[in-house]
Amino acid sequence: AIVADAKNTKKVNVSLGYSSKNFIVINNGIDLSTFHPDHRARQNLRNELNIQEDQILLGFVARWDPLKDHSNLLQALSIVKRSNHKFVCILVGSDITPQNSSLMQLVNENNLNEHVILLGPQNDIPAIMNALDLHILSSFSESLPLSIMEAMACGTPCVVTDVGDTALVTGDTGWVVPPKEPKALATGIESAITLISKNGKDELGQKCKRRIEEYYSLETMVDNYVELWKKSAETYKLKSSSTAE
Repeated sequence: AIVADAKNTKKVNVSLGYSSKNFIVINNGIDLSTFHPDHRARQNLRNELNIQEDQILLGFVARWDPLKDHSNLLQALSIVKRSNHKFVCILVGSDITPQNSSLMQLVNENNLNEHVILLGPQNDIPAIMNALDLHILSSFSESLPLSIMEAMACGTPCVVTDVGDTALVTGDTGWVVPPKEPKALATGIESAITLISKNGKDELGQKCKRRIEEYYSLETMVDNYVELWKKSAETYKLKSSSTAE
């Protein structure tokens, strides 16, 4: 068997010539004992970041990489800013710092200095995901991005670009938009902000959490691998017996 972590990964590899009958999809799983709703962690980090009660906290957890398309996100936020939404967006990941001149240029070009906080790499990602009202993924290429699964496990809804298996992960709990289209991403973000500002994120967050528990938990991943290994061992045993005879 050949294990793919996402349906899109299987599709791409089959198109390259691999046999589809040998492929099985086993999604990566999230440790729900680590990623779960935590109100205290949420409030502590929001206080530390000085986020006001009437501000929506957005975020994107991803390293500095062309595939993550931070330019798409920052252009979208520039559009959202014109609608007078009160928001702050934190960016977290390797090389996501003021010392990154290319990133700072994008922030300056889009006039987002008062709306974007660059936190660089962080150790406590569960606290980050809990603090957010909305997690955004702006990539133009992904397989099965763990960041949206981690956010959803913490009860944080997501706006994502339609790449890899992002639409499958979010299901009906989030907003899915085309990649490389800042206007479409801005529309998704604005729709999410409007809903969260009106109703809060708790009800939608519960749907996110239940979806990860049902389809993308670490336990589900382990069970699927154990089942695959059992079947593989049984097949090997049958073939060995047949050869011996």
